[in-house]
Amino acid sequence: MVADPIAVPEPANGKNYTKNEEAINMSNAFIFNIEQQMSGWLVNNIDLTALLDNTVEYQLGMALDAKKTTEFFVYNVAVQGDGDAKHEGLIQAVSSGLSFYPDVPIATTWAYNRAINGFKKWQEDLIEGENNATYNMKSDDIYNLLALMRKNIEVPHAALKAENISEFEVDNLIYRAKGYAESQRVILYNLKAHHYEEIADRGSSDNFDEALRLLDKINEFNPIYCTTLLGHNTRLAALIDNYQLRLADAQKAMDK
Repeated sequence: MVADPIAVPEPANGKNYTKNEEAINMSNAFIFNIEQQMSGWLVNNIDLTALLDNTVEYQLGMALDAKKTTEFFVYNVAVQGDGDAKHEGLIQAVSSGLSFYPDVPIATTWAYNRAINGFKKWQEDLIEGENNATYNMKSDDIYNLLALMRKNIEVPHAALKAENISEFEVDNLIYRAKGYAESQRVILYNLKAHHYEEIADRGSSDNFDEALRLLDKINEFNPIYCTTLLGHNTRLAALIDNYQLRLADAQKAMDK
């Protein structure tokens, strides 16, 4: 299991990340998100039913977001150009390794281990300079990744704001949304760490900081009992709404 990528390792030389260090750290963020979908425990899992329910919904949210952001990484960042050959391990990761089976955890574990192994093979080949392993994160990629993240998070955001949400489904919607947000929190922390100068030069460091602060608050939003009567869904939706605004500002700045 990779270390929590939110605690991004310092550059080996104490100054700037090498291209390979950036590549390994960024890919570890995707590996971490995949690993988190295979096991876990949540604050409001107060009985066995809640344990099965909320954990699966949280993991499902992470899975839905991570699948799309991982595919973006494989097809846009881990290549030099549109016509370039893709690394076999990464193709394995996205083509057959990112299937989520809520009712069959062992199948999910098998599929996700296959994805993780594909990423790790790419990391090894990148260091050795073999088998079409490459990494090429550009400003346009950051812009497009932020756009994708905004699109992804809108799915659970809209669900939280829907009318007539039943008390039986509100916790599902809340924890699925939190899963989406946690997947994005990991990616955004790494983007900021490895592209800080570029982000700062475009005047967007405050946007990233505020977006991350809001994602931290979403991560900490853990009602013991989720209910529409106390507006838990609308409170979380408001946090996501503010996060989306900051993400939009960050994306706009990267287009300068």
